[in-house]
Amino acid sequence: MDLTDASLAYAPKDANLLTDRGLLSLYRGQTEQAIDSWTRAIAADPGQLLPQLYLADELDRQGKPLEASLHYKAVLEIVARQSAPHRPEPEKIIAIALRMADCQVRASLPAPALESYRLAAKIAAQTGQQKLESLATVNEAKLDEKAGDTTSALQLYQRALVLDESIHDQSASAEDWFAYGRFLQSSHFPPRLVYACLVKSTTLQGSVPDPSERQFVENASRQAGHEAAAIRRHPEPFLQAALQLRP
Repeated sequence: MDLTDASLAYAPKDANLLTDRGLLSLYRGQTEQAIDSWTRAIAADPGQLLPQLYLADELDRQGKPLEASLHYKAVLEIVARQSAPHRPEPEKIIAIALRMADCQVRASLPAPALESYRLAAKIAAQTGQQKLESLATVNEAKLDEKAGDTTSALQLYQRALVLDESIHDQSASAEDWFAYGRFLQSSHFPPRLVYACLVKSTTLQGSVPDPSERQFVENASRQAGHEAAAIRRHPEPFLQAALQLRP
């Protein structure tokens, strides 16, 4: 820190030194000083990627999602101006877009969040990052579901489940099948298809540890009626029907 401060005395607007000073301050637990250094680094050179990213992460950690989202957006704008060989790896860019979307959701900005999830899914699809594409897609589906756009949500949930299956991601599959089952139930699709999704999720998880989720599964079993036993024995036909649903 002493060396950095001494260097800044000669070059007070050196963005690299200010960025490093912010990191040193953060390591010492001096978060406000870190934020000040990164803010000064951005003012000195708005095209610097790292101070924008560090500042976004710290603001997010402090529970300031709106402010954080603006800096994540600035990071992506910087990346867009870079030539392809100098850009970060695709998975890092996608992760930043997902963080921005999550911040926008928590800041009650659903429309920008949708655009951010779509951007993340698009980049993931273009670069073969199926796991991240599935994550972005299912989050977009949840926002569409909340907004009452059943048609879009249905298609997006189905897309996410197909992606999970293609990469054999058992954990994501379990979570997404459960989310899809909840969506089908709230959208008044046939109870047998709701229950089939939950059976699939439970099978992949091995158990349902959350009491509220166990209750939801039990209620769905009762609503499936006499078909529940057949679904438990052989859920595949019902799952295929759920994946082929159309609005």
